[in-house]
Amino acid sequence: MHTKLPSFSIETFFTRLLTSWIFISLLNSLSSTTFLQLEFCAEEGLVMFLFKVLLCFLLFTIMNTLSSISLDIPLLLFGTLLYSFRVLTASSEVSFLFAVCLFTAFVLYYLFSRIEAEENRFHLSSRTGYTIVIASALFLFLYICTITISRYCLSRSSTFDMGIFIQMFHTMKENFTMYTSCERNEWMSHSSVHTSLFFYLLLPFYCLFPYAQTLLILQAGAVLLGFLPLLLLCRHFQLSPRCTMIFCLIYGLSPATTGGCFYDFHENVFLIPLLLFLFYFYEKKYLLRMLMLALLVCSVKEDAALFVLVFGCYVLIGHRDVKYALPLLGIGSIWISLAFTYLSIHGQGLMTNHYSNLVCDADKGLLGILQTLVTNPAYLLTQMFTEDKLEFAITMFLPLTILPFYTRKYSRLLLLIPFLFINLLPSYTYQHSVFYQYVFGPYMFLLYMSLLNLRELKKKPKHALLLLCLCFSFYAFTSQIGARRYYFQDYCNNSAQRAAVQEMLSQIPDNASVSASTFFVPQLAQRKTIYMVDGAITETQTIYETDYAVFDLRDGFSDEKLGEEIQLYIDHGYATLEEHPGVYVILKRP
Repeated sequence: MHTKLPSFSIETFFTRLLTSWIFISLLNSLSSTTFLQLEFCAEEGLVMFLFKVLLCFLLFTIMNTLSSISLDIPLLLFGTLLYSFRVLTASSEVSFLFAVCLFTAFVLYYLFSRIEAEENRFHLSSRTGYTIVIASALFLFLYICTITISRYCLSRSSTFDMGIFIQMFHTMKENFTMYTSCERNEWMSHSSVHTSLFFYLLLPFYCLFPYAQTLLILQAGAVLLGFLPLLLLCRHFQLSPRCTMIFCLIYGLSPATTGGCFYDFHENVFLIPLLLFLFYFYEKKYLLRMLMLALLVCSVKEDAALFVLVFGCYVLIGHRDVKYALPLLGIGSIWISLAFTYLSIHGQGLMTNHYSNLVCDADKGLLGILQTLVTNPAYLLTQMFTEDKLEFAITMFLPLTILPFYTRKYSRLLLLIPFLFINLLPSYTYQHSVFYQYVFGPYMFLLYMSLLNLRELKKKPKHALLLLCLCFSFYAFTSQIGARRYYFQDYCNNSAQRAAVQEMLSQIPDNASVSASTFFVPQLAQRKTIYMVDGAITETQTIYETDYAVFDLRDGFSDEKLGEEIQLYIDHGYATLEEHPGVYVILKRP
């Protein structure tokens, strides 16, 4: 009996050699923590490395000889993904992430014609696809909860904004108002800063479980809930189970979907499910439900009405759908006018300082911003394409690659307005970072654009782009979001410090007034009166006359003027109640 030897071409030789090179590089990276440094190259001799590659090549040749099918393509794909994952766990630099994605793109381009032939054998049922999506969604929910709660329990959440929201919900539970004392270190309503009426819809959950962790779980729940309208949109657009599964995974793995959750709790995260449901109800032509969602979007924040206005403009210009566009434009215009008027008259005014780089005349306010937008496009380009904003844009778009722009229907580019105006134009640092709350709304518009374009693509480019997007999403999550696991690691390794903080909390009565360092405010915020101690008191030589003052002594978290602040309280008659070296000191007013 004769065994037929597999065909061996130059292409096969190159593929197997490339696979061997990647696998040996992977094994070397697993055996060293310095593999990203030049010193590692000196340690690894060239002759020994080539010998390892040769042995690996021979091993893969034997495996292919014994196998009834060719293993070259699966091994190269698996090795590329595994090696990319390994190197991205060692660095979170966006430029490095982009380089790894570029390398993977070249490999996938080389393999795609063969991958396409193999994938035709792979059939995914709707039930299997939904099962994978649900399992991924639950994993993401648990991951967000674990990391964010670990951060809070480590006392690494600050007054801005975790402490503010904890005290605000405590006050809402007590008397249905949004008053806080730590937001501006005076007794005032949070509604004077932001018209976030949506918080009252979350209040019943907090009343049932009055803990700070409840807010973090609700936030993770918003990301989890976003999977539902996304699945409904994919089903409405008649995407295959495979495409639906991949697109939902892209949503969950995108840094812009989850990154903002790791800077504590914010109302903006609820824009994720609300906007996706808004898009879905419009696509299904459910007018009343769409208008209800438009109102809910507006209730999240005063500037959230911008999303409704942009969507209304898209519906009007892109679809000429007056029946649906005019109500959207009406709701958005009325809400934003009322909210801005209220804040200007009864509140702290509009936070135009975020757009200080666009205000050509401080006396004109919003009109000054509008004047800059209209009269000087060249200046706008200088503000939009800075180095840090380009890195931010790369992180935002990597999971979607070119999908948002893969269309000839130019009216869809209107959906880019939130990204441009909220993320790229302002000089406010936090608005062009995936780790703050300002990305949630704009990214939902980018996802919606991608879905609209995806449904119109032919099978071949659709599958190629989705595979590329899935790889890039996985890489981006590994590099940017996976790095946040250190909070859980620190939680496990700092039990003594956590116990010390709990001891401190047990010594302060619930009804006592407190002044505290910023990272201790969230732990102490469930009370009527709490102020954040900062360097301002040393300049004015005045203190917050509270029953207790708590100072953070931890390295890396204590205030630069910590010694002066403590001494100032002592000079006003406060005495040391207890001190835990390297963690905290409690002063008590006699």
